[in-house]
Amino acid sequence: MRESAKVDSIEALAEFRGSLCKFSEVVQVGLQEAESELQRTSSWLKNEQLGYWKDQIRKRAELVLQAKHALNRKKLYKTPTGGRYSTVDEEKALKIAKMRHEESELKFANVRRWMVRFEKEVILYKGQMNALRQAAGVGVPKAVAHLDRLVGSLAAYVSLTAPIADRPTGGESRPGIDHTAEVASMARGGEDALSDPADEYGRLRNLTPSRSVLDAARLQEPAFRWIDGQEIDSFRLRSIENVGAERTAAGGDEKVVLARDVWSRPRVYLERVASSHDGDSGWYVGSAEGRGGDPCIAVRVYDLLRIRPDLFEIMRLPKGFLVVLDSGSVEAVLDGDGNLVVHDPSRTAGHRERHVK
Repeated sequence: MRESAKVDSIEALAEFRGSLCKFSEVVQVGLQEAESELQRTSSWLKNEQLGYWKDQIRKRAELVLQAKHALNRKKLYKTPTGGRYSTVDEEKALKIAKMRHEESELKFANVRRWMVRFEKEVILYKGQMNALRQAAGVGVPKAVAHLDRLVGSLAAYVSLTAPIADRPTGGESRPGIDHTAEVASMARGGEDALSDPADEYGRLRNLTPSRSVLDAARLQEPAFRWIDGQEIDSFRLRSIENVGAERTAAGGDEKVVLARDVWSRPRVYLERVASSHDGDSGWYVGSAEGRGGDPCIAVRVYDLLRIRPDLFEIMRLPKGFLVVLDSGSVEAVLDGDGNLVVHDPSRTAGHRERHVK
């Protein structure tokens, strides 16, 4: 039985709608400012502090050598009476020079240590902020759309006019949808689901477009949002971090090719093929439920990571790797030789059950 609600004012719902929009705007601005601050801090560590203390090590090492030479020269000199000059000042200067050199080496080591720690903390922070980012960027717009429908229905009810249905009933067919093709696709999917994981992932490699198709994909500004619950949480990201492979990070300006509408698919795969020219990361993102031949678009790496920051660690995997994601979980990771280095059998089983049903 549906629950009822007592509505005293349609205007109050409209005001609440405005507050939701304001909340979404404030949260997104705050997240962007935090992202900018993280980037500034990372740049400060890498470009300023690391170089500064590396240069200080060199300069202070030279000062230590100068202090040693000054001390040795003082020891060689004799007074007019044949005695030795006091070397207290030179010994103090040498001691201070050594302490300052040791300090520069310690600072340099600390900067390197904090760079690694900071990068890990940034990944964890982004993982923790995913829920808030999704709520502000996706949840609130959905809630606003729902409120708009409610307000429209209530206004129609108050004016004694029936609300206009905006969706077909369960028995109606949606225009533009070939249900015969859907049934055939489901049947084929059931057959494919019975194959072994190795065969399934081998099929995914065959879905990746040819080199000419990838090269022809034009760069564009990303005008899409990934579906709810798609991002990988920090716990599952560790399975990617623990893959024993030499990382080859993709440049921020390089392009990533995506199958059109792949962001609306719960199960996707990413494969890094050999790049044909500078500016190409080699990464392709496609639907694991596709049949190949999907139209492609291309975006820059930093644009994709802005929408899906959880893909950062995946983008560092080298050529030949293939990663399968299922609703925000890491289902499998294959290396360039086709070996399963990460595998979640429960995800594969769940995928097969869905196809069989």
